[in-house]
Amino acid sequence: MKVLISGIYGQDGIILSKIYKKRKIKVFGFVKQQNRKKNKFLNNYTQKIFTNNLSNFFLIKKHLTEINPDIIIHLAANNVGAKDNKGFNKFYLKNLLCFFYLFFNYLLFFKKTKFLFAGSSMMYGEKNAKISEKTNFNSKSLYGTYKVHSFYIMRVFKKIFNLRASCLILFNHDSIYRNKNFLIPRIISSYLNNKKRDIIGILKSNIYLDISHAEEICEMIYKISLNNQFNYDKIILSSGKLTSLNKVFFRSMNIKKSDFKNLKAKKIGLIGDNTILKEKFIFRPKKNIFHAVKELLLFYKKNKKKY
Repeated sequence: MKVLISGIYGQDGIILSKIYKKRKIKVFGFVKQQNRKKNKFLNNYTQKIFTNNLSNFFLIKKHLTEINPDIIIHLAANNVGAKDNKGFNKFYLKNLLCFFYLFFNYLLFFKKTKFLFAGSSMMYGEKNAKISEKTNFNSKSLYGTYKVHSFYIMRVFKKIFNLRASCLILFNHDSIYRNKNFLIPRIISSYLNNKKRDIIGILKSNIYLDISHAEEICEMIYKISLNNQFNYDKIILSSGKLTSLNKVFFRSMNIKKSDFKNLKAKKIGLIGDNTILKEKFIFRPKKNIFHAVKELLLFYKKNKKKY
């Protein structure tokens, strides 16, 4: 069996590569640009990594024909800084075209393959709400809108051709492989570099998120990819509860809660109703965001010069 992962250099791509390799499944990757350091690390888990930024329909066909994958997992996207409506070409149009080229190669030439598209909680624009697979999309960002439109394209052709294709709605998840530009790695970096002002600013925001350990989320992606009994249009992957980041950091970083009195929640994220995940795919996580933060702290301390 063979799996192709687009955006394999990212957190989920790395973790999935390790999971599939452990199960004796051959892993191939698409990346926008080769990175010697990352290739050296991924050489232990992958068969081959192709330079393919998904902007050339015929190059995608060539590489897919060479691989002939049983599973395609589309993770690749431009998303850093995509929370507002700036950067139409970068965050919406380019991402949508990349999806279009990859998906229609799959549709035309590899219909027997399973196709998993990584969605996002940013596809929903509501706050303080519990989101299920039945909740209507209401994106407030270009990045989220690209995901929504890609989903609808996929669903239309899935019904016409009876495809094995699903959109996985990924809520927040972190691990030691998380890009250092994201929220939790930034907080840990500020803490280790004694940037008290940054820490205070974040704690005063008192953010609540539905957030998981990335290894648990990726383990479920693996299980879904191999399970042909269920063919849902979309599946929510989340912890199913809100967690206070302040609580995480008070526990993990020995920060005195007494130094931050009268903190009220200012930013509350969406909650993902993961009923399908629990009932149909037996989601019983052994790790949570507390484990992820402790692992990140140890990792960053050990590799302090790199961060």
